[in-house]
Amino acid sequence: MMPTAIAVFQNPGLSQNSPLGVFTMGSDGRILSFNRQAAELWGMNLEGGQSFYYNSFRCFALNGRELGLQENPMATAILRSLPTDESEIIVERPDGRRVIWHLRVEPIMGADKKNLGAVAYFRKKEAHPFPLEATPEEHLPTLIGYVGNDLRFRFANAAHGRWFGLNEPDIVGRALIEVIGADAFAEIAPELRLVLDGSPQEYERFIPTALAGNRFLSLRLVPDSAPGGFVRGMALIGSDVTVGRRQEAERSARQGAIRAQEKPLPRKLLSGIA
Repeated sequence: MMPTAIAVFQNPGLSQNSPLGVFTMGSDGRILSFNRQAAELWGMNLEGGQSFYYNSFRCFALNGRELGLQENPMATAILRSLPTDESEIIVERPDGRRVIWHLRVEPIMGADKKNLGAVAYFRKKEAHPFPLEATPEEHLPTLIGYVGNDLRFRFANAAHGRWFGLNEPDIVGRALIEVIGADAFAEIAPELRLVLDGSPQEYERFIPTALAGNRFLSLRLVPDSAPGGFVRGMALIGSDVTVGRRQEAERSARQGAIRAQEKPLPRKLLSGIA
């Protein structure tokens, strides 16, 4: 049986054999202790007493929106002294991979009712859309969806869930901005307006996604026009071309480095050639 939060706060060693990741924080947000599981799930070892939870990892809602300093469950426990039931958040590890945590946080109150800190329990979500140890490129097929002229999803294939952290059935009926997040929506908003005016759009752009980070996408937006020109909605078709663009950038960088190392011919030799 798991020791109580107050017992773990007072004696962090009690959590070392827990199957859950456990860490304790002071009222200032400083991480005081963590167990082996926490270090493995974080993908790093923190320095107890020197690191703060809010600059040790980034947290996101399931729709990809980054959580502000006072929005995440740790802040709720420390600033408002309120426990949080087990909730799901996306955490970005130091290696850039994003994982879904089941997280529960309990505040620790002193005899004078002042907040002493909190204890957080977390585990990795097992029913993940794609293996976390694999690269997203290996598991992200083409996005195919249909959005009405109210910019709500009428259809979305399973790839949307893999990219944006939602189950496929939960996407239909939701607003586009809810599913892909405000940052990604802002990137494609100009093209959306053109498509709703009846003009198809095709382009490539970096788009932030909840689970796969920033991806370079090839996007096609095709208006669904009724007789008379009324646009009922649009088809969305997207392909991940991040790997290809990354390889192109690396190849260009190598060629630039080679050119930079090439020495110009001596002026006398050039005059002789002329």
